[in-house]
Amino acid sequence: MKVGIIGGGVLGLSLSYFLSRQGITSIVFEGKDRPGGLLDYLQVDGHWIDKYYHCILSSDTDLLALVDAIGLTDRVCFRETKQGFYTRGHLYPMANARDFLLFPPLSPIERFRLGWTILAALRENDWRRLEEVSVEDWLVRLGGRGTFEKLWKPLLNAKFDGSFQDIPATYIWSRLKRTSSTRAAAGQKERMGYFIGSYKVLVDRLTAEIARLGSEVRTGARVRQITIRHGRASGVELDGELVPLDAVIVTTPLPVLAHLIPDPHRELLDLPPTSAYLGVICGLLLLDRPLTPFYTLNIADEGIPLTGLIETTTLIAPEHVGGYHLVYLPKYVTPTNPFTHLDDTALRTLYLSALQQMFPDFREDWVQHLFIFRERFVEPLHLLGKPRPTVPVRSAIPGLYVINNGQIYPELTNCQASVRHALRTLPIVLEDIGAAAADTAVSTRR
Repeated sequence: MKVGIIGGGVLGLSLSYFLSRQGITSIVFEGKDRPGGLLDYLQVDGHWIDKYYHCILSSDTDLLALVDAIGLTDRVCFRETKQGFYTRGHLYPMANARDFLLFPPLSPIERFRLGWTILAALRENDWRRLEEVSVEDWLVRLGGRGTFEKLWKPLLNAKFDGSFQDIPATYIWSRLKRTSSTRAAAGQKERMGYFIGSYKVLVDRLTAEIARLGSEVRTGARVRQITIRHGRASGVELDGELVPLDAVIVTTPLPVLAHLIPDPHRELLDLPPTSAYLGVICGLLLLDRPLTPFYTLNIADEGIPLTGLIETTTLIAPEHVGGYHLVYLPKYVTPTNPFTHLDDTALRTLYLSALQQMFPDFREDWVQHLFIFRERFVEPLHLLGKPRPTVPVRSAIPGLYVINNGQIYPELTNCQASVRHALRTLPIVLEDIGAAAADTAVSTRR
């Protein structure tokens, strides 16, 4: 049996690795010149640096188990980190429950209700109760209108490109669940982890393990179409090549999947009429000095056109990235946002202006390098009253499976969630492949 996997991000690589460990040969088809997806990287002065910011939490058990299985535990380093807020021209720490409850922009009653909101989220275990409630209604009910307007609304506007009104409460619930814990609520410090040498070490080791187990990762292999013969997925078409397969797994977003299925088979998938996705435009600044003490600086100020500021070298030791201090400036965008039409020169001007506004002492000559990266499909939007951006794992076309980040719900999409999703969906594929192999064996004996 040979399985094709379209998409070489962490989800596709994890699926290939887990299938290979079960003795199933797989081929990962990645259209770019290297695998990894959003775990991409660049080299500066001989050091590998992640293009986008990532972190490992101590609660990322599936990711850490995978890291251990492929022998990378010694390449992961954990450190204590801090979180902050920027609003009304000031920086405020948000490292623990005490910081939340003393947050100066809020009144004493609003601080109390903010704490109650966090506790309510931590105690809620039935996300389905929140799926039909808007994030604004839920936050206002728990924390009051004042807390929402001063704190949550600017953050939601930044995250969802100003269009959070149809976002369900599951989003903020998932975020609070991931970034908070009973330890944090008790005032203890949270630890985050990173890969020494960037996430390249994870991508490279997964790719090497897949090859060692008899499977393959093919880069520069853009799939043009999934071939359907006798009503069954039977392979993929590349540029000038047809690759026969026994099954095909698609890990791409639904808008990409729609273009891979030939008519009239596409209608069998019952794809949602619209699949809204957030993209990201992310500036990466390499500074010669630290900017803040915070790993994540949440920007709750609508005058700053950024989703946040992530200074990863409050976590990553600067010596592991050439002595630079890394500052990421992400902006999550919908396709119609004018931000998407700005060229790199305009974005550079915007970034420097925003930093000078936030940090009056900031000087442009602190910036040693500035890079800008763009991704169109980063996070699917689950909207109130509209079909989820997902289809079943086992599609209506035999031999075709859809396993993508639209199905990771209500969890946030990240490396841990992708590895967990691979593990959760693997039994479905193995069950069908086992049955198909048994049928083939019976047919051969006949």
